[in-house]
Amino acid sequence: MEDVGDRHLLLVERWPISIFYRAIGNLVIPVTFLIAVSVIALNLQRLPPAPDTLWVIGPSVALAISGTLALAYNRSRVFFACITLAFCLWLRGQQMAPDFRELIIMGFVPLNFLLICFSRERGVFTSRGLSRLFFMAVAIALIIYLIELQWVLPDPLTDPLGDPVSLVLLYSPFHQVASLLLGISILGCIILTGFDNTPITQGLTTALGGLVLGYLLAVEHGWEIFLMASSVYMGANIIRDSYNMAYRDELTGLPHRRALNELFDSLGRTYSLAMLDVDHFKKFNDAHGHDIGDQVLQMVASRIGQVGGGGKAFRYGGEEFSVVFAGMDKEDAFYHLDEVRKSIQNYEMVIRKEPRQEQAEEPSGKKQRKKGSFRRASEKVSVTISIGVADRTASGQTPFDVLKASDEALYAAKKAGRNKVSMSS
Repeated sequence: MEDVGDRHLLLVERWPISIFYRAIGNLVIPVTFLIAVSVIALNLQRLPPAPDTLWVIGPSVALAISGTLALAYNRSRVFFACITLAFCLWLRGQQMAPDFRELIIMGFVPLNFLLICFSRERGVFTSRGLSRLFFMAVAIALIIYLIELQWVLPDPLTDPLGDPVSLVLLYSPFHQVASLLLGISILGCIILTGFDNTPITQGLTTALGGLVLGYLLAVEHGWEIFLMASSVYMGANIIRDSYNMAYRDELTGLPHRRALNELFDSLGRTYSLAMLDVDHFKKFNDAHGHDIGDQVLQMVASRIGQVGGGGKAFRYGGEEFSVVFAGMDKEDAFYHLDEVRKSIQNYEMVIRKEPRQEQAEEPSGKKQRKKGSFRRASEKVSVTISIGVADRTASGQTPFDVLKASDEALYAAKKAGRNKVSMSS
């Protein structure tokens, strides 16, 4: 019997490229937001004048609101980011050596953001959360102490590197150490967004970008504008993250049944509903393990989520999914569903394994091929799905009636041999 723990699922595409494209896609909205804020900051003189009070208390109020939301929703990472930004706001007004201020705000603060992004949500008033607060308090106290001493940063701590690194950093607006720390932090956050597309991580990365732009743009009130915008964006992403937790499935990223039931209330007179199920998924799990099974569900969900015809995909539960086609009958929906079925059938994944010594070579020298709803040739596997689709045919039918009809059509597809799309009668 094979050891499932020795196997790992490896998608066909090369993961560095996949992560790169995911990071770019996840950063579209944050970058657009920062560009919009930059345009406002650069054209502030053309806008109606704002009261001076806004620039005095606005950033503090925005940070306080986001920090309160973070506490209310138990988002410790945003809370620590708000403390960091509040410290930067205070630091900007202090009399201190410019190089020292630059090293803190453009070097160590971005590095702190990177560590926050990579940390897990542990809560604020837990042992982990209180430990982080303690270390932040010690670091802040040390910086305040150095400010009181009017400490001047020695040259070896600003530009210690020679050629060729110094030639590359020559074009940076900051000294070498700050530039290196800032570059590492930004690159790390960008890479992380390719792995973690949660709103909280996007909000933290956006706040880091806003911090840098606010420091760089030499315009009146630019610093305050970016701090307020970054704080509001982080607070909005707390709400967005909570919405996703309530309405989206954590494993697949698709909306789940609660969102589907709410959509039922807004459907018109013409619509189609489809039920989709992974064939012999329990058998697949038993053969390959739950970790690989979870990754198969993620792949299937990704393909179903790309369904054409304006269909909206949902995870119904377990290995079952639903698709809603508003304004479309079942005959038209059939085509789009069959395209999804084909894309999943033709998608091969590689299971990389290190077989035990006695299993490395079979006596016959040939590799076995398992039959069923998944195919395994050498180390490649693929899965298939069965689909049932129904539409609203009578004025008295409810979406739940149509869903029941599509479920019966799904049963008919399985009875007919699986890997098929079946329409209700």
